[in-house]
Formats: sequence, C-alpha cells, structure tokens
Amino acid sequence: MTQSHEEQESLAEEYVVVPPAPRKPTDVAKMIYYRFKAVEQLHLFYGLIPVLVAGLVLMPSTFMLRNAFTNTLINAKWGHTTVKGSIMGKRRQQSKRVEGHLFVMYGLKFEYVHNDRRYKGVQFVWEKASNPGMKVGQSIQVEFSRFAPKFSRIAGLQAAKDNTNTMVKIILFVILSLLAMSGYWVWRGVKPRLQRRRAYRKGIPIQAEITGIDNNPDQMIGGQNPVRLSWRFFLNDEAVIGSYSTMRLSEIKAMEQPGEGLVVLYDPKNPSNSLPYV
Repeated sequence: MTQSHEEQESLAEEYVVVPPAPRKPTDVAKMIYYRFKAVEQLHLFYGLIPVLVAGLVLMPSTFMLRNAFTNTLINAKWGHTTVKGSIMGKRRQQSKRVEGHLFVMYGLKFEYVHNDRRYKGVQFVWEKASNPGMKVGQSIQVEFSRFAPKFSRIAGLQAAKDNTNTMVKIILFVILSLLAMSGYWVWRGVKPRLQRRRAYRKGIPIQAEITGIDNNPDQMIGGQNPVRLSWRFFLNDEAVIGSYSTMRLSEIKAMEQPGEGLVVLYDPKNPSNSLPYV
C-alpha cells in the first residue's frame, strides 16, 4: 500500500530531525555534497584544455584580429579622423618569396596626438626587400576611429593581408568552438554540485526505501566503478528513483540513519533531484 506524502514526512521526522528550508549544511553535508566529486573535477579539467588551446590559437593571431577590428571601427558610421604622426620603430616579422621576388613583413610602430593625448599603434605591411618603404622618423598620416581613437591605421598604406579576412574567420570559428567545448565540460562539472546544493538547501524531506548498494557500471574513474546507493520514494502515487555515486565508501556509511529506510530531500521543482539527509 502506498503511503501518502504526509505519512512519509511524519515517518521521516520520527527518526531524523530535518531543519526547515532554507537549511544550512552540516559539516558532513559540506564534505559530501558541497565539494566537487572526482568525476566533476575531471570534467572541469577537460573544460580547461579547450581554453588553453584557444589561448594558444589567439596569441599568434592577435594582430590579424586587431587589424580586422580596427578597419571595422574606422569604416563604421561614426567615421574617422586623420592627423599627423610619425614612425617610431620598424621590426622585421617574416619573409616570403613570390615570383622570384623576396617580400618582408614589417611591424611598423607609430605615434600620433589627439586632444593633447599621445596614442601608439602598430601596423603590419609587406615590402619588397629590394625597395623598403617606410623609415623610422618618417612623417605619416594616421586614421583613427572617432568612437575609439586608440584604434588606428596608417593612411594610404596597404596592410599585410595574406588572406587575413579568411584567416580571421577561421581563427574566430576555432576559438568560439573551443570555448563552446569548454563551457560544455565546465557545466557538466558544475551542474551536479549546484543540483545537490539546491536539493539540500530547499529540499522537502520524505521517507524513502533503499533499493540497492552496488557498483555503478555507468561511470568509471581510474579504472574502477564508483559505489552507488539507490533509493525510491513515492510522490503523488508515482515512484521517484534516486541514486548517489561516490568513490569513497565512507560517504555511503555517513548516510546511514536509524530505523528502516532513508530520509531524503527532494527538490520540489525537480523531484528526481534528491539526496539523503546527513
């Protein structure tokens, strides 16, 4: 015979005193439910790998992304302003040979003044090795965005492209894909912990029956299956099943309660999210 919700709550309170919600965690609850479990730490670790790879992709391509962003701002509806500036430095970056001619990419550092404030910029250009163009100390015209004056370029100078537009799109796609992967793994690591904390803090106590203690075949950590405690309770004449897996048998022992069965806390918004009260 299925017991009513009120009868199950009274049975729960008969053996275990559960503080009303929202409740603060006990020391045992902090140790078991409020920390990241081994599998969740593994998911967080997986989440860091795409971030590191995205950083490695982003660092060498920063100048291409900045050039693309600078051109977008200067050509935007806010317009741009042109002022005098000067070349402050010229550094060789790389070289390539095209149809027998050697071309060198240089990084040109320049300065300009706007509203009594000095700005610095860098632009990458290809020049023929036999006929270098810009020289240090040379006067130039600088275009900058009225919306953000620090985004600038040398007027009339063709920036080094080398398929920049296509490469920018590829780089952004790779970075966004990696960050999406990272978000997925981080969420997999954080979500179970948030669910446990919500069930413990705001959960409703109810009497459940233990249905088994075994090894969880759905998970494997370090070549071993974690121990799984399973339970079942009835809510509105429907059976709700819950379980908790851990690599630490001491956590299962800490969930032991006086009397028969098990007092669990279930999330009123999601009854399938439940855990034993400790």
